[in-house]
Amino acid sequence: MKTFLTTTAMIALLTGPVLAQSEVDTTSPATAESASEAEAGMNDPDQALGLAGVRGSKLIGHKVYAREGGFSDEDAATLSARDDLTEAPDDWQELGDIDDLLITAEGHVDGVVIDVGGFFDLGDHDVRVAMEDLSLVRDSDSEDDFFVVYRADPAPLSESRKVDWDQVFSENGRTEEGLQEADIADYEASDIEGAPVYGPDEDKIGDVKDLVLDEEGGIKTVVVDVGGFLGIGAKPVALDIDQIRLMTSVEDQNDNTPRLYVDMTRDQLEELPEYQE
Repeated sequence: MKTFLTTTAMIALLTGPVLAQSEVDTTSPATAESASEAEAGMNDPDQALGLAGVRGSKLIGHKVYAREGGFSDEDAATLSARDDLTEAPDDWQELGDIDDLLITAEGHVDGVVIDVGGFFDLGDHDVRVAMEDLSLVRDSDSEDDFFVVYRADPAPLSESRKVDWDQVFSENGRTEEGLQEADIADYEASDIEGAPVYGPDEDKIGDVKDLVLDEEGGIKTVVVDVGGFLGIGAKPVALDIDQIRLMTSVEDQNDNTPRLYVDMTRDQLEELPEYQE
């Protein structure tokens, strides 16, 4: 289990190269407006990535493509708008697979961890990539599928971007006994998925099935499986992130396993409408 050392340290480690931008004369009203719109687009994760409604499980494990030397500004600007791809073009190469998401203190997905698996002669290791360096390109064969593309040059993704988990993550401070409230932003998405959900009487009432992201890349909704037996016949229901408290047990100093608590009983959860993807 890994938890963030500090939010500041995490964000600093996620900071990576962004696409080069041509200088523009902002003294002209027209060019100033265009520059402002371009800057807004670069800083808007929804516009850059189309993340609205994308579930965490759809990103984790997804293959990431890159191109030797990266994409030009012009090519990068049109990537997300392409709707003619059924397979990766010949000049795209597999960079690796998304192992996990990195989440800021505000709950925004600020970056991903990619297992580069020896591609581009980078060696087999995890690298961190900022969301602003990725584009989602629609797969025209499937309404629900997409290609994840790393727009920058993959060559620098070597030791300088290698994830040092011992540096990035450390254990949270703990109290001597009982439970300690933790920040859901301190956990990776894969740590939260499958976590147990408890009601006000400490009864286990469900398990986290999935996470849904909002337009800014933050966790908007937690999908909980309630009822059933061993996952069979369970009913998925959606809970707003504000309805959930994340706690960790302090009885075992080496246990950071997240436990999610809601102020609802199993019966109340089962009365909620079934979550539809």
